[in-house]
Amino acid sequence: MTAARLALLFLVAASCTPRVDSTNITEASGSWPSFTGMAVPANTPTYIAGFDVAATDTWLTESWFTTGHSHTGLFRSSDNGETWSQALGWDGWPLWQKHFSAASAVVVAEFEEAGYRLHARLLSTTDAGQHWLARDLPISDDSTILSIYFVNVSDGWLMLSPGSNGSFGCDQVKESVAILRTQDGGATWSEIVRVDAQHPNAGGISIDGAKDGLSFASPSTGYITTSWLEQGNVAYATKGGGDSWTRVTLPFDQSAGIAYTSPPAWLTASAGLISVKIGPRSLMQPCTIQRSPVAPPPLPSPGPWSVEAPSALVAPNPGSLLLHTSDAGATWSTVAESSQWGDVASIASLDTNHWVVVNGGNLWSTADAGSTWKTNRQVLDPRCSFALVGFIDQATGLASTFCQAVAGEIEGCEHTAAYKSDWDCPPIGNSLLVSRDGGHSWSQVGKPLLR
Repeated sequence: MTAARLALLFLVAASCTPRVDSTNITEASGSWPSFTGMAVPANTPTYIAGFDVAATDTWLTESWFTTGHSHTGLFRSSDNGETWSQALGWDGWPLWQKHFSAASAVVVAEFEEAGYRLHARLLSTTDAGQHWLARDLPISDDSTILSIYFVNVSDGWLMLSPGSNGSFGCDQVKESVAILRTQDGGATWSEIVRVDAQHPNAGGISIDGAKDGLSFASPSTGYITTSWLEQGNVAYATKGGGDSWTRVTLPFDQSAGIAYTSPPAWLTASAGLISVKIGPRSLMQPCTIQRSPVAPPPLPSPGPWSVEAPSALVAPNPGSLLLHTSDAGATWSTVAESSQWGDVASIASLDTNHWVVVNGGNLWSTADAGSTWKTNRQVLDPRCSFALVGFIDQATGLASTFCQAVAGEIEGCEHTAAYKSDWDCPPIGNSLLVSRDGGHSWSQVGKPLLR
């Protein structure tokens, strides 16, 4: 399999031991300070890993990755990004975040633990980040988080890959999943659907196809998107909170390649966007993988890993085909301009009508839910390209950019003789930019000081 992935391999040997000027994180086993004290080493490249806007507040996640270590800070701004204060910090990286109001938020974080292991926890606050409650997620050693989503601080869903069940190859994909739900902010979880070899069509979901992601518009209405060669335009919809699902066909033709479909980004309980990336079938041909139901091999001896952050944190690359719904997913339509965007780096939505799409140094914006678009070409320094983008209001935007060349591709299947990678490069980090004129022009600003 040949695939361009954003693998962040760093060779900076440094340590981070902050312990002062902190808020508290509390869980059943005790509490500990959030790491917001000592700054990371000077001149350390860091990455903007997320933007979110809630009420009058803007939230920014910044991460530092190096061999055997990673560290993340969550920052809050109440003045449109003019100044930032760090609300939270931890050794590890963010998996998902959503700020529902100025006071309430949920963050899913991977914490580094002894023995070079990562521990996923659910962090929540109801007082604008002054205090955080940490809860463990119901994840076994051989399961993997495929997707997690909350519509408020109480109602959330977790989609897991059980790990040892099922099989998949490059021409035929079968993926087992377990879907769990919480209605008390993660204090308790219940499994509502399990799809595996023994239950290949449980809850209306087929074991066929890779499960790309899950999201909900409301506590009752949700979607699961898939990718597979035969029918990559298949999704599953629920109106009952996830207990049962109905197969739906999305309005696009993937016959030219294989489609990777993002779960809907919900703008309201009825309006949402889906992005689709269609890649060449040739990417999938050389690779065939079989998962065995036997016990997994023992873990390797503990040792430093070359930290590879989730690529979606730094440059989502969601796909250039955009689908829109205004009836909670009952129907979807293709946004016409999307065929001209090329390889999209990021999509941002301010509200139901105002969206932005970026690619390289170009920016497209709409003020009427995609009916018409305004094009702003090469709004960045020619050496730079967009990574993440987000808008606080119609005039004020934030973006992260890469202004150095990023290494190329990874080829072949991992752990095989054909595997090779040219991602072993010096750390490069990315830059933070701000626009005050709706994205027509951008200027670089200093990133918050990560502690």
